[in-house]
Amino acid sequence: MPPPVSASVLKSLKKASIEALKSPSAPSQPQDSPRDDLDLLPQHFQQFQDRAYWDAFFRERKERAFEWYGTYNDLRPFVAKTVEGWRAGRKRERVLVIGCGNSDFSADLYQEGGFQRIVNVDFSASVIEEMRCKTRESCPEMEWEVMDVTAGLAEGLGRGSFDVVLDKGTLDAIFSTPESERHADMMMDEVEDVLSPNGRYMVVTLGQDFILGKLLERFGGSRSGDWRLSLHAVEDPEAASPFLTIVGVASRCQAGEGDGKRISVHFDDAGRRLADDKARTFRAPDLADVLSLVNMAQERVALKHELRDIVSGRFKGEIHIWLAPRSTDATSEVVSAAPDGPRYTLSIVDLVPQNPAPLPCAVFIIPQGREHDWLFSTADGLRQVGLSTDYRRLICVRMNRGHVFRDMDEVKTELGPVVIDFVPVDRDPAYMVPYLAVGDSIGARSAVVASGELPGCGRYCVEEEEDKDEDGKDRGAVVRRLIFYRNQHVIQSEVRLVPSLQKGKNKGVEGGKKKKKGSSTKKDRAGRRTCPSAQNYTVDWSYLSFDYHRTMLGGLIALSYPHLRRAAKAQERRRCLLIGLGGGGLALFVRHYVPCLEVTVVELEEGLVDVAKEWFGFSCGGEQGLRVDAGNGHTRVLLNENESFTEMERWDAILVDVDNADASLGISCPAPDFLTGHFLESCRARLVDEGGILIMNVAARSSDLLEGSMGAIRKTFASGEVHEARPTEQDVNRVLFALKTQRPTSASKLSLGVQTEKWLEECFPESKNVDPLGLCDLNIS
Repeated sequence: MPPPVSASVLKSLKKASIEALKSPSAPSQPQDSPRDDLDLLPQHFQQFQDRAYWDAFFRERKERAFEWYGTYNDLRPFVAKTVEGWRAGRKRERVLVIGCGNSDFSADLYQEGGFQRIVNVDFSASVIEEMRCKTRESCPEMEWEVMDVTAGLAEGLGRGSFDVVLDKGTLDAIFSTPESERHADMMMDEVEDVLSPNGRYMVVTLGQDFILGKLLERFGGSRSGDWRLSLHAVEDPEAASPFLTIVGVASRCQAGEGDGKRISVHFDDAGRRLADDKARTFRAPDLADVLSLVNMAQERVALKHELRDIVSGRFKGEIHIWLAPRSTDATSEVVSAAPDGPRYTLSIVDLVPQNPAPLPCAVFIIPQGREHDWLFSTADGLRQVGLSTDYRRLICVRMNRGHVFRDMDEVKTELGPVVIDFVPVDRDPAYMVPYLAVGDSIGARSAVVASGELPGCGRYCVEEEEDKDEDGKDRGAVVRRLIFYRNQHVIQSEVRLVPSLQKGKNKGVEGGKKKKKGSSTKKDRAGRRTCPSAQNYTVDWSYLSFDYHRTMLGGLIALSYPHLRRAAKAQERRRCLLIGLGGGGLALFVRHYVPCLEVTVVELEEGLVDVAKEWFGFSCGGEQGLRVDAGNGHTRVLLNENESFTEMERWDAILVDVDNADASLGISCPAPDFLTGHFLESCRARLVDEGGILIMNVAARSSDLLEGSMGAIRKTFASGEVHEARPTEQDVNRVLFALKTQRPTSASKLSLGVQTEKWLEECFPESKNVDPLGLCDLNIS
């Protein structure tokens, strides 16, 4: 069982009420058709372009209107912006509605909007006749024509004869797959021909990438000529639909007019409408940036829909919120390096209520500096926090590195418009969503002593803080950590620095550069913790920070004991390949405490080797039993089917300790390439027969992913042995061990505890000075 939440944490959870989160009222999407009507929708994309299908569709509808992407009232604000006569009061503009179907949109525009010069076209003769009869008395001047929107519009209706063309879902139907691009071009050619010199084309779409890309290229790209394109979002406060409905308005303008910014986006990355003076503008070369912004908004709307109801037991993590800080400190080196990262990251925890009358929802602020704690970095930990409250949903907020947060008031002000997207829709509108925190502050970040960017790993920082025990007492040491911004709640590497005199006879490496001075833990202006100067500190090589590192090395010693024991007795070295350097702590521990292993470290990120040397005391050399292959090492060979090792390149042990850059896959480590059959078979082929072992750290969010990893290894090493170990009860990591061949019966029956004692007593007296692995507690199954 995971550890209980400490009493100090529970007692310090403070509630701070804020004004009730109220969303402006807006009509929800119409529900004007019974559920059976959904069966009438196309089963194949090709049916969107089939005249017979649409004739049958409208016949089955039996004169009941079908509203694609909203009603007239939903779209009225955008029509008002598009039709100039609305503002001028003339209302004499000629309007063409293409692909009109049996929607009431045109009749509402005629009757409520006051525009009478409306022509509707559709290629279904039956629906045109139906609508002509339906509106004969209510809209006597409105026209209905049977026409193909991809050919003959200009010829049949006159070139330049319309001021506005309205398209409510027709482009999506015509351009239903990327392969139908030719039909989309034909339709838009007709639209351009039929529009007047100052004409406007309003298209309502769900904005699939290829459709939006076509609109951007056609009306906002460098070859778009005399067009401008504005994009708007139809807001859905009740999250009734998982799709973001986009309204694009393409307007003709005079050649050379304006500043070259042809595209404007009038909604933010959450799909919320922006005032015209707040709209983001883009030039023609920035089409990829426009697509990125729209995709983020589409993902947020889909997520809002997914989370509109509470589902007990659900956990949804890594929801990134990209906000500009409300206040900045020009003197802060952190702020200057922060423009590209999300400001906040949310996790949604839906709880099984413990209270018979639970409250709907609360926001929990994870304290800065403690985002790595099991309690705040894992789903199980956050569930425990949630169960200590009386809420059905907890919105957990992590404040990300690279940003400065002044105080709780600033955080609450920034999050107010954000959390409304994740509050359950069944709450009482008057409910006031509280904020919870540990203590009275937002916590403090560790001191940043270095930062930079690596080609493969992205942005990183090196942090320091005093090493304290569970009671908060200073241990007289400094902890230095490497953090990758792409996975901020995970410590990539960690070393402990101790005063040089404390090391005594143990030779350490100086702890790297340090500019700040001080003798006690303090906070700087940005709320970061400072720590004593590390200039006279050295790295404590007896310290392994991560439980899974101890498990990896402990399992290697325990499972390969006879093989390694013979090498130690004969003063021979066995060869170990370590894939993944990090800060170099594991490699250097092996060098100091398992001297019979000659370690080759492979690190594909060459710049990381420099970081390890400068800030984590890493050093290597052939005479030290340790060397590094960076950039083009053995990993590339193992992953490449066209290459192979030479006869001399055989290994007694291969250790895989690499993370996965793509967090969306649900597995933090390793990257998927390291779980392929080819990679595993390559490892097996290059292990020595006797005692050869593959050890891999796996961290997956689900048991299915973990079991899939185990299954892949079991399949490859079916003739040997496969074992699994969980470093601690609350650890998300699993360490997998795969022996190429089965051990002798005598060795396999020897208890791990006995093997541990034999190892420490017989082989390496140096290891007695530390408790390096805790092997007696190692549980390998």
